[in-house]
Amino acid sequence: MAILIDTLEATETLKKAGFKKAQAVALVEALSPESTNVVSKDLLESAINKLKSELIVWMVGLHLASITLIFTLLS
Repeated sequence: MAILIDTLEATETLKKAGFKKAQAVALVEALSPESTNVVSKDLLESAINKLKSELIVWMVGLHLASITLIFTLLS
């Protein structure tokens, strides 16, 4: 869900709050919806779930390898 920002109004509000014009413009541009850094909640949850499943696979593999190594060293 994108948030629409009135960039002119936001810039003016920041300038009134004490920001320099360049700072206000840079901040508003960074937070504007055109930014390519915006990620949806669904996409983020999907990426987290994928990483969780990969981590589980790695952890199980490492545990099996360590158990195998222990049994090999003990026998």
